[in-house]
Order: sequence, then structure tokens, then C-alpha cells
Amino acid sequence: MHLNAEEIRNAVYHDVELTRAILVAAGDASSRSNVEDVAPSLVGVPGVDALGQTLAEYGFGEARYRRTKVLGWILSALLNDTRGKLLPSTARHTDLLLGQVQEQEHHPLREPGRIADLFEWVARAGDLHAGHEELWPDNFRGDGKTSKWQDLQLVGSFVGIAIAVAGSPEDIEDRIESHADEIRKAALQQWSRPKKTQTRTQWDYIARIARGIVETLEVDITAASDAIRARFGSSGVDSLIGSILPKAE
Repeated sequence: MHLNAEEIRNAVYHDVELTRAILVAAGDASSRSNVEDVAPSLVGVPGVDALGQTLAEYGFGEARYRRTKVLGWILSALLNDTRGKLLPSTARHTDLLLGQVQEQEHHPLREPGRIADLFEWVARAGDLHAGHEELWPDNFRGDGKTSKWQDLQLVGSFVGIAIAVAGSPEDIEDRIESHADEIRKAALQQWSRPKKTQTRTQWDYIARIARGIVETLEVDITAASDAIRARFGSSGVDSLIGSILPKAE
């Protein structure tokens, strides 16, 4: 059997604590593994256990690290700054983030405290995302026949909520409750999955959802990006938003 991208990534970057933290938080670590041994930075971080369970309930199974793939995709979208270059494939984008942490001796995301802070933020975003089911109609999540999520819709909506949390952490619940109807309406009417899912159209779709959520919640996306950069050393928000394709006339 050929290894898939996630299996190769887990091997190549296994020395990076961030890699192992993604594995644990996604719920893909062995049930016999202790968090203290695999990703000690996650010990005591609130909400991490629920994050993997949420991904499972969304329909992402245990086979071949699907949850790790999705969580790595979300983190790279939030953190990986391409410095004006086009976003690469989703797998490559995650590799670039982990590669930077592996190569840079003083990268902020080598620090256990920063990793803990990162996953506390993402776990909170996951809790809000899952706790407000009214935002995400079945026709938006997937094919409309089940409540299972497809990857592009999940990544876009999760990233949007996470950016909003970073930009307005104190009143994010109030903002979501105040604008829930608007987000649901946009999910139904504006955020239809593209028929072609090539790299550029994938990122365009994810970015449109994320930006739409942040703007609907009336959070300053530039301030949110600055807050992410200050906390974790980099922000992928500008790169993500820059991937939005111009509308055809």
C-alpha cells in the first residue's frame, strides 16, 4: 500500500511537537498513547479532547488520518504566510508550515506554551462551530442528504470562526447569536460548493466563506490577522484572503 500524504507527513515531521499535537488533537493518536508522551504541550489544554470528537461527529473517520488532514489544513490556513505567492495544494501548504517549524530553531511554534495557546484557541473555535448548528444547514455542509460535512465547507467555516475568535474573543458568542440568521442565509444562498475543485478554486471557496463569516460578525479581519501574528509569529489570513479570485464580469 502506498502511503498517503498524511502518513508521509507524520513520518517526515514526527520530530516536530506541532505535528504530534495535531495528531493528538485530531483524535488520531493511538488510544494506548499518553498525551504526556506524544504531545506534552497539550496536557491540561481545555477543549482538546472535544476537538477530535467533533471531527468524528462531523463524519471524518479514523482511517488513514483523515481528521489529522483536516486539522492540519485548518491550521496552515490560519498560520502559513506565503508572502504574496499563490497558495499551493492543501497538502503542500501544511508541509510548508511544519517544515518551517522543523527548520527554524527559534520558531515560535516550537515553544510548548505557544502550542498550548494555539490549540486552546482552535479548540474554542471548534466548540463554537459545533455549538451553533443553526448556522450550518445540511445543504451547505454536504449533499443535503445527511449532516456529514465535506472538507471544503468545514475548513472554510471553521477558519472563519477561528479568525473571528482571534479578532474579538470577549464578545464572540454575542456576535454569533446576533448574526446567526445572516450567516445561515449566506451558507444557503452564497456559499455553494464549486463544481471544479482545483487548487485555486478550492482556496477561493474556502477564503470566501471565511471572509464572509468574519465580515458578517463585524470583526476587523486585519486586526484579527495582526492578533494571530502577534501570538504565533505568523498569520495566514492575508495569504488566504489574497487567494480570492476576481469575479467574472
